[in-house]
Parts: sequence; C-alpha cells; structure tokens
Amino acid sequence: MACLDTDIMVALLRGEEKAINKIAALEFIEPLSTTPLNATELFKGAYRSKFSQENVIQVQNLLSNLKILDYDLESARQSAQIIEKMRKKGKTVGDMDSIIAGIAIANNESLVTRNVKHFKRIPGLKVIKW
Repeated sequence: MACLDTDIMVALLRGEEKAINKIAALEFIEPLSTTPLNATELFKGAYRSKFSQENVIQVQNLLSNLKILDYDLESARQSAQIIEKMRKKGKTVGDMDSIIAGIAIANNESLVTRNVKHFKRIPGLKVIKW
C-alpha cells in the first residue's frame, strides 16, 4: 500500500493535476492509506481556513476513502527508533514526521510525498516522490 503524506492530499483537495494523476496511478496498483497525524494536519488546515465548513467536509470525504493506519505499539517503537537514530547522526526530522514515518514502516507502506529530501534520510522508509 501507499501511505499519502499531507502535501499530496492538500494538492488533491486543491485540484492540482499532478496530484490527481499520481493518486489515480497509485490507486490502480494498490490501496491507499494515510496516518492519523496526516489526517490531523488536514483537519487543522480545514478548520483554519476561511471556508472551514466546506473544507472540513472535503477532508472528511477524502479520508473516508483511505485506510487510516493505526498508531499502535509497533508504530510507536519504530517512531522512537527513528528519533533516536536521527539524533545520534546529529540530524533532526521532527517528531510528527518521525511518527508518520514510523507508522509507514510498521505497516510496510511507502510514503508518497514531495518532501523526499526530508524523508529520504530516515532509515528503512520507502519514499515515493510525486
């Protein structure tokens, strides 16, 4: 499965052709998912927007078509391991992104993102650029 990062879902909600085409191509091959953290980021943006009611509905509709991966014990372990490995290397990724990566790794998913430079540094994370 392919785990969608927030950036591709925001682009999809905005109607960006590149995001629409990438998601259509991925959907043809495999089921799509995202993490609870990415869902939180989408809802946060929707609630902050000028047209919050409409945007919350759009986010809800998008997320209802995706599998929302669990943030379970294995995901927590993977996330903590990422944070510590990156700290030892003197590189930071940020806790939220480390948790997103940990969830993807624990579920054996590739992360679909534009932020390849950032996420590629995480050992064991498969990244798909869009």
